[in-house]
Amino acid sequence: MAITVSHAQAPSELARPKRFYQHLYVQVLAAIAAGILLGHFWPEQGTALKPLGDAFIKLDQINYHAGRIIDWASGGHLQRAAAALPTQGERKPWK
Repeated sequence: MAITVSHAQAPSELARPKRFYQHLYVQVLAAIAAGILLGHFWPEQGTALKPLGDAFIKLDQINYHAGRIIDWASGGHLQRAAAALPTQGERKPWK
């Protein structure tokens, strides 16, 4: 009984590199540059966007704290601490 795959993709389709603007760091740098230009040339529009920035910071803080609570409740912090402990006969240098 042979298994065949009829939807094989060429290797070039699988390993297609991202375009430069699809990288997160490029998007962040573009947003920083846009914010600097907006604040320099149109400061009144920049101050009008302050509530949007404040809301983003609040949502980011909520997301961070929710992740910490989930990590604590699931015992993830204990698993990482146990993995850092040396086993019998093994010494790990502490960083």
